[in-house]
Amino acid sequence: MEELKPYTVSNSIKNAPTVLLTEEGKNYTLWSPISEDLKIIHYLREYCFAHFKMKTFDTARFSFKGQNYLCIEEEEATIEFDEWQVYLWESKRKFNQFLKPSALFVSFLFDTFFPLFGGRNTVLIVPGKKNAFKVHPVPANNYESFKFSPLNFSQSGLNIPSVKQFFAYQKAELEVVLEEFLALNDERFQINLKHQLSLFPSKRNAYWDELKKCFEPEFLKYTTALFKDYILHL
Repeated sequence: MEELKPYTVSNSIKNAPTVLLTEEGKNYTLWSPISEDLKIIHYLREYCFAHFKMKTFDTARFSFKGQNYLCIEEEEATIEFDEWQVYLWESKRKFNQFLKPSALFVSFLFDTFFPLFGGRNTVLIVPGKKNAFKVHPVPANNYESFKFSPLNFSQSGLNIPSVKQFFAYQKAELEVVLEEFLALNDERFQINLKHQLSLFPSKRNAYWDELKKCFEPEFLKYTTALFKDYILHL
């Protein structure tokens, strides 16, 4: 994780840094102290996001009074994707204002095939000439645990009518998106993830015991069937 050397630092009422501005004009928010577990979970998520070509916000570390902190890039005017933003896709014309809308489906695939982070990842809409999606780098459970706990579609939000409406616009493409995700989620990726955990020998076995459950054949077969049925009935 890159060390942040901010140009300016804004302080909170507790006289601790909260917002950091880099020379490049990027704003970062001080998130939390970096523990060993945070470091491992954050590393694994970044590795997975890169593998599945998922866009996320930049992160860095900042040292303050001898403690390293996780910092997260902030972009102006972003809003969290949820069912209340339906006005952004209530018609096909509005839906067409999204850049690579399939990126949202990939985030749901990742949540469901890798249910290790305590729930649904936060996805933000980044405005521009076309609205884009980025996954928030912090997991739903704020790095508090790493435990295999499968999500159903009601828990993830896939069954919400306005979310189904969003995906219905791209029904013809989603089966290809699913197949591409499954092709990336192969045995080589499993081996590579296990190798990445070898960088953290003291925690390797405990983390792998949870992570390997995501690659069990029955889980993969069942989850794949759920998504195929979901696409079919959009």
